[in-house]
Amino acid sequence: MIRTIARACYRHLLPSGAKNSLKAALLLEEIDHPIEAITAFPQTSVLVLAPHMDDETIGCGGSMMLHAEGGARVTVCYTTDGRRGDPSLYRSTADVRAIAAGEERIRRVRRREAEAACAVLGAAHIEWLDGPDGGLEPTPALVEGLSGVMNRQRPQVVYLPSPLDEHRDHWGTNRLLVAAWRAGAHRPDLVRGYEVWSPLVANRVIDVTANYARKREAMACFPSQLLTTDYARAMEGLDQYRAVHRFGGTGYAEAFWEATPEVYAELCARLEVTRR
Repeated sequence: MIRTIARACYRHLLPSGAKNSLKAALLLEEIDHPIEAITAFPQTSVLVLAPHMDDETIGCGGSMMLHAEGGARVTVCYTTDGRRGDPSLYRSTADVRAIAAGEERIRRVRRREAEAACAVLGAAHIEWLDGPDGGLEPTPALVEGLSGVMNRQRPQVVYLPSPLDEHRDHWGTNRLLVAAWRAGAHRPDLVRGYEVWSPLVANRVIDVTANYARKREAMACFPSQLLTTDYARAMEGLDQYRAVHRFGGTGYAEAFWEATPEVYAELCARLEVTRR
């Protein structure tokens, strides 16, 4: 009880500009369990939520392939339309019509890229929620859309960006999932938060070495995004580092924070308070 009160006081005094990861650490009531390796993939339905076209490949592309090889139906659901994926649009012109045309072009390009990458990763189905790129919020229409996906696919496990990720749309995707549950959507057995923009405090890790050439191939399906940032190099470096956990630093691994929907929703609720 004393520890809980002390943590609450410390959180209250923490400067609002402190990193989200530090805030999240202060929210934990006890030390998390050591990282465990996931070696079995018995699920028959798997859902991957990706805010943008390439997040699924970076965060859990190798794991998607292992699920598909195990016989699961893997569905990828993109929560935004990806139209703000060309930073040069906003530097080269101030013409509103030219920007709108460019955004529509990049939206179509990224959709084609995602379809190609998902084929490499073994995804059986793609859903498009088409939320606003750069401003994703759990609006009634998006909650209804995701609820429909959850109820149709009835996944046993859902992958999505870690709630500790600092990207606005990644956090928005977490809020959207929790809002869908509150609206009565199907709840999986497990939720696994993956990492893209922000390293996470992981409790699970998956060895993806055997399929890593195909993960590179999937990442190469996004030339529009690789023009401005070397995501492929960053992805590989992160996956090499994650192999330190349980695999002696050899090969490649993907790391996750796994929890039940109830625990996951509780963490999101606490983070909602700190991010206001």
